[in-house]
Amino acid sequence: ENEDEIIEDEAKQIFEDSLMNCESLLEFGEELNFQKKYLDFHYRSRHPFLIDFSNSAFYNNRLKPLPKKFNYTPIKFIQVNGSYVDRSNEMEVEAVLSIIENNIHKLPNGKYPSVGIATFNLNQRNLIISKINERVLFNKFSDFNNKISELEQNDEPLFIKNLENIQGDERDVIIISTTYGINSAGKFNQRFGSINHQKGYKLLNVLITRAKYKIYVCSSVPEKVFLNYEEYLADEGRNNRRAAFFSYLAYAKSVSDKDDIQRENILNNLTKNVSKSFEIDILNSDLESPFEEEVYNVLISNFEKSNIIPQYKFAGFRIDIVYDSKITGVPKIAIECDGAKYHSSKEAYLHDIHRQKILESHGFVFHRIWSANWWRNTSREIKNLVNFI
Repeated sequence: ENEDEIIEDEAKQIFEDSLMNCESLLEFGEELNFQKKYLDFHYRSRHPFLIDFSNSAFYNNRLKPLPKKFNYTPIKFIQVNGSYVDRSNEMEVEAVLSIIENNIHKLPNGKYPSVGIATFNLNQRNLIISKINERVLFNKFSDFNNKISELEQNDEPLFIKNLENIQGDERDVIIISTTYGINSAGKFNQRFGSINHQKGYKLLNVLITRAKYKIYVCSSVPEKVFLNYEEYLADEGRNNRRAAFFSYLAYAKSVSDKDDIQRENILNNLTKNVSKSFEIDILNSDLESPFEEEVYNVLISNFEKSNIIPQYKFAGFRIDIVYDSKITGVPKIAIECDGAKYHSSKEAYLHDIHRQKILESHGFVFHRIWSANWWRNTSREIKNLVNFI
């Protein structure tokens, strides 16, 4: 009986540790084997055109959007044709600032609509912030500066974020800078960072569904490229990566141009290309980290893919990535990819230390990578990771 009690206590402890390790109510429910239920009603977008793309591309037309209350054009597409130099696009920055200056006006209640600015990489986000801060120094931008100040003091304050950090946010107006374009050598390399990763469609879906009323899309992707979206959809075979990205640019342009025939053709092509196995449930799940995918891709390019195990589960815990050399006596390496907001509380930090000690007691060796360090000096972090293994 004593042995049975010990086994029962250990099992109970493992189960409790598993629940403590949950990062969201969703994971908590999954651990308790709650039944999943899909949300079929879309509440955010005040115009169906703002959700129609995702509904066709990712949700198999399951969502029921809110009907529009009045006629207006909910997406404005701006072909900037800027150059992508030093991982940023200055012309698109100017286009974003111009939208704030000339297109964001006060509502009848005397307040500005809430605004969010989204970029496709961190450099572009930082450049926009830098350009806004520069204007503070000049009296000729006093009206602009006052507007920025009011937007920042809004009930939903102005945000400026790169693609990977937008999750759970929503604003009345979203301004997107797709950032990438022809480089100084006149070439368009089609390297779109996280969008080109395996879960790129999730990032795109989250990004384009943040707006309640309007989206401005500032893009330097050549029209002749993205208007050929059907070819990319056929090559990809799924609504993902650059195929989905180009399709959205074509869709945004069709809405902006009030070209209903083209808009419906794009939606029909997306519907044909979607498969039930590809249906995603972003309304019911957390976004997987593109940072984690970056690390995973580095590992499989340096080591045997079969030795790299993402989302490794052990005794109720989940490890971001595990490297298993499969050599007897050699411990498994637990690679943790921590985001900038991780350990924001003392409780989270203490729990993670507790979790790590338990796993180390079972033979795991830990290597922790911080996203801020990774993006700041990727080559150094890659070298440290490879050498550690």
